Amino acid sequence: MQFVRYCQYNTWQAAKRLCEYWKERLDIFGPDRAFLPLTLTGSGALRDNDLLTLQAGYPCILPPSSTGRLVVLADRRQWIASTTTENKLRAFFYICKHLAKDDRAQAEDTGGVLLIGVPASRRNFDSQLHHSFSQRCWGLITTAMPVRMQMHLICFVPKQQQQQPQGATLSSYKAIFMQEAVSKHLVGILDHNLPFD
Repeated sequence: MQFVRYCQYNTWQAAKRLCEYWKERLDIFGPDRAFLPLTLTGSGALRDNDLLTLQAGYPCILPPSSTGRLVVLADRRQWIASTTTENKLRAFFYICKHLAKDDRAQAEDTGGVLLIGVPASRRNFDSQLHHSFSQRCWGLITTAMPVRMQMHLICFVPKQQQQQPQGATLSSYKAIFMQEAVSKHLVGILDHNLPFD
């Protein structure tokens, strides 16, 4: 029913999305694990390093908002060096599938799931890797997962860019992240006394 609800009871669209889901799941988990249950036991589709990624807090499900909206925090500063991009992608897939169990994730009137994204610190930032990872995750959301998601990205502006007009800073980040699909909220580090690393 998740796919049918997501597609507003259009069964043909739901069938296409379900086929895309299994195509992506096979690609991400491989033929040896794609059809195992998505559990946190270590004996299912998730590998040990996938579980380690989830334990590190990337991504993590937060308590629902005051309006009951589901919330996920994807803080890339929680990435750990011993895990691969594939581990992180499988962890993201697991979180999306887990969220899909809740009817609110498919509901258009509630806005679905709010994803709050925090990029990695500049010293650990590989823009090519992060951009391709972001595109892959967003591709899962838009084509395969039965989850409506709205993304808000929190950017900590580097000190040298804080002197620029806000529009100039925003346009420099626009090239790194997902064009108009993402709401961008710029936070000035000095304005909020937050440390910048």
